[in-house]
Amino acid sequence: MSDRDETKNGRIIEFPGAAQTEDNDPDEELRREEARFIQTVNQHKARVRLVTIILLVLVVFAIIYIFVYRASKPYTFYEEIFSENITSTDKQQYVNLGDGILQYGLNGASYYSISKKQAWSVVYTMTNPRVEVCGEYAVVFDQNGREGVIFNTENGKCGEITTNQTITRATISAYGAVSMIVDDGLSNNILFFDKTGAALNIKLHTMISASGYPIDICFSPDGQLLIASFVYIDSGVMQNQIVFYNFDTSINSDTQIVGAFRKYDDTLFVDVAFISDDRAIACGDGVIVYYSLKNKVKPEEIAIINENDTITALTYSEQGVAYATLCGDMVQNHVLKTYNSDGESVYEKDTNIDIQDMQLTENGLYITGPGTLLYLNRKGKTFYQGRLETSVDKLNASYGTTDILLVGGSRFSYIKLIRE
Repeated sequence: MSDRDETKNGRIIEFPGAAQTEDNDPDEELRREEARFIQTVNQHKARVRLVTIILLVLVVFAIIYIFVYRASKPYTFYEEIFSENITSTDKQQYVNLGDGILQYGLNGASYYSISKKQAWSVVYTMTNPRVEVCGEYAVVFDQNGREGVIFNTENGKCGEITTNQTITRATISAYGAVSMIVDDGLSNNILFFDKTGAALNIKLHTMISASGYPIDICFSPDGQLLIASFVYIDSGVMQNQIVFYNFDTSINSDTQIVGAFRKYDDTLFVDVAFISDDRAIACGDGVIVYYSLKNKVKPEEIAIINENDTITALTYSEQGVAYATLCGDMVQNHVLKTYNSDGESVYEKDTNIDIQDMQLTENGLYITGPGTLLYLNRKGKTFYQGRLETSVDKLNASYGTTDILLVGGSRFSYIKLIRE
């Protein structure tokens, strides 16, 4: 209703004291101005948030692009971080231990690492030293002798073993437990020791005329399982069997044997190994067999690799198996073949390197030849191939993708691969 109204006779009647119109209310106008201001501020904030989100997305994509681009870019050269001369003779041998390299020979062992260079050196005397390694532990034993020494990366020597019979093979777990095959000519015993060298109350007795002759053994990293390769005679023909033992005391069994495999004809498996707690392999002439130990009381054969060409180099790790075969008549023509931990083929690749050493890590395959280093990523792409300034007897790339220890001749060095 307005302040004025018109009657039927045309007179205009004023209503005194009538309220002011809503449009002329100053408080209402102020509220409207405040509302318009708040709306403007909110719209501005929304635009700022949108622009910020867009910029963040662009930055993230830029970082991902740069990372992916750089990660796919090969390395072009290497930098030598340090090197030093070491005492070496023709009798010295090398093996990877942890992220370093163990040098061992007739009169002692020395350990070299990235962080400590020569970490320690231990003196002993052996006629025919051999070594087995698992994780941070190693056992050096006198093959066909009666002594062994246990080492770890941190402290050097941590135990000594002396047996009454000759030692033919040995193995060690990631916790330092040692198992040895000892021979008296008529029978074999598989003995067990803790990391200090103290004998454990466990012994496996095998008669050559019955179960055969054990030619290799290996502990699982956790020390719970043991794989053994036996040679035996069946109807005048030499045969091979793979046997698994379980030493878990919670298992209610009259024997530690939990599995045996015999269907390999005359293949001789001279190398058996656990590549992880639940994966084992047996390597023979042109044959590699994979076993699953996910069920620790019922091992299962899961894959067989048959290789018709001559295997010239082989390495294995938790990632699987890699080996090289001759391609043609030239020594420097090889085919590299890699398989994952289930025995499935990953890639094949030709190379002209005369392979001296090779190592399979979680980052890929590293290979050295005379004055040459080759690094292939997990898919087989060449990420580095170039000259080395020194000959190499052993490499260890366990420390990182680009960090590599090299030992050769009388020199120990640490190099790092670099991208331009």
